[in-house]
Amino acid sequence: MAFGVIVAQLEFQFHQITERNCNHKPSQATRLILHCAFAASLWRSLGVVIPADFSVRDLRKLPRPATIEAAHYETFTLICCWQLWKRRNSIVFRQETTTLRQTLQACKAEARAWCCRLPRDARSIGDHWCSIFSLAM
Repeated sequence: MAFGVIVAQLEFQFHQITERNCNHKPSQATRLILHCAFAASLWRSLGVVIPADFSVRDLRKLPRPATIEAAHYETFTLICCWQLWKRRNSIVFRQETTTLRQTLQACKAEARAWCCRLPRDARSIGDHWCSIFSLAM
């Protein structure tokens, strides 16, 4: 599925549900994925600096820190977004909260699974991502 389609679907879903963990009115994808306290701490731990006016609609342009390889950076970004969304679901539907460390561990596991989905000559990037997630813990 194309990156833009995934972002559009997430945007639609985020606007349909109230996100309880960030203490605001009906959720906005930008707040949930980039600016709520938990999301901000996840990105900060990975060295990603999110400009205050940055929107999830511009996710493809998310500033990439020098420590993260440029190749397949969109996939790395989506792995993080997916884990933030899953964390939100666990709060809303199961009243479970995960820590930053647990979320980073889930990102690392997802990155490991993505290794085999990348082109053969790019699979080492998955190891690099796992290292980044481990260092952020």
